[in-house]
Amino acid sequence: SSPADLAAARPRIRLIVAESLAGALGRSGSASARGDARVVRGGGSWWTGPGRAPMRWVADMGRYHEAQRSFQDRFDTRRLADRLAETTQAVIGPKHKAFIERRDMFFLASADSDGWPQCSYKGGEPGFVRVLDETTLAFPSYDGNGMYLSAGNVLVNPRVGLLFVDFEVGTRLRLNGVASTDEDDPLVATYPGAQFVVRVRAHQVFANCRRYVHR
Repeated sequence: SSPADLAAARPRIRLIVAESLAGALGRSGSASARGDARVVRGGGSWWTGPGRAPMRWVADMGRYHEAQRSFQDRFDTRRLADRLAETTQAVIGPKHKAFIERRDMFFLASADSDGWPQCSYKGGEPGFVRVLDETTLAFPSYDGNGMYLSAGNVLVNPRVGLLFVDFEVGTRLRLNGVASTDEDDPLVATYPGAQFVVRVRAHQVFANCRRYVHR
């Protein structure tokens, strides 16, 4: 194929990749299967359903800030970015739960009150991260190096990002949410040696491109 042919095909290729990402981990079901309806408003999208209050679906992921948009426009990825935003959920579906609970590690991003970041490796036996319900997961905190960089950040800025990776096949899952710590959490007793438990309330759950994951 000529460079011109490849350039012409690029938007379609990106759309196919986006659709593949959306199906890699799967949603918990289509809107019609859940009996839900999507309501689009100025600040984002909500799902409403029988017997429950309206829920912010895309949360903040449904809109990008100007700097992100500038890169998307510079490299012609706005359509791809919009498609990926549409696949973002505010709940942890059954396939997400299974994927998370099979992992023996994840990366945790946090920031202090001034916005200075930390990125930590968290590891354990498969299942050490537990999905408690469709919006909550929990994991233990051990003594580590005694710095408590992530835990301390959570106390002053509870917004966190979690990245789960299957290095064998390259699948990735991101979960952004709000964290809390509790030394008296009943789950502490189920994690030998844990000092406290961190719970994260999910706001954004979405699959991530596997292209550059080393295998």
